[in-house]
Amino acid sequence: MKLAAYLYLSRHGVFYFRWPVPNGPSSRQTVRISLQTRCPKRASLLARHLASCGESLRLQALGSSMRYDGLKSCVEAMLRESLRLTVARLDKQGPLHNYNATAEENTWGLLAAGPEDYWDIVGTSEIERTLDKIAAFAGRPRSEIDESQSDALELYRVGQLAYWDAVAEHRKRLQKLDLMTEASPDEALNGQAKRPYGAGSQGATLAEAVAAYIKEHAQMGVWVDRTRAKQEATLGVLVELLGGATRMATIGKQDAQNVKA
Repeated sequence: MKLAAYLYLSRHGVFYFRWPVPNGPSSRQTVRISLQTRCPKRASLLARHLASCGESLRLQALGSSMRYDGLKSCVEAMLRESLRLTVARLDKQGPLHNYNATAEENTWGLLAAGPEDYWDIVGTSEIERTLDKIAAFAGRPRSEIDESQSDALELYRVGQLAYWDAVAEHRKRLQKLDLMTEASPDEALNGQAKRPYGAGSQGATLAEAVAAYIKEHAQMGVWVDRTRAKQEATLGVLVELLGGATRMATIGKQDAQNVKA
């Protein structure tokens, strides 16, 4: 008698159900369940039922993997946070602190070489470390990231290119000197906003300055959504207290004290 694909007859004449384990450990490629019967007809019926259940579970597991758009958002947020920390460090320590132009250029060139060459060169350990980072940041099981491993690695590689481009752009911005604006000695020492050269009291309004500030940081991508919402709420209170039409040049120490109070 020819047995069904998922049936196995033991030497004692008892039928077993045999089901392959997807991505199982090398020591266990199949699951075997005793059907507790010696009747071929009953064993065949039970095997078909269990095979249907197994296929349903397999499809359910595939459906639990991360969607591409969710995976992309996760990698973007992770690299955006990394960029935020790097920008903060450069703002504090200077654009040339621990700067190695050759190393950064080599890193960028390696990333630009393409997915196959890049991941082949960096090796398996870096692949594992990257997938672990993405899973940890997303708060998802590593198995879900593994289901979309190729997409995750490619998104991370492309994101790294954007990250290093943004770092280089910010470094250039920090090194650029603006000689057409002036600031008081106290403003220069404290890193406060400069006023347009010769503009006097006809400078930007508070509402315009706040809008420009938010727009600049949004373009730089240094804020996560939660940080942006917090900054917008705080600046909104400032505009409400002082008035959006108030000229920046007219805001003084007493205004700051009133806002603080």
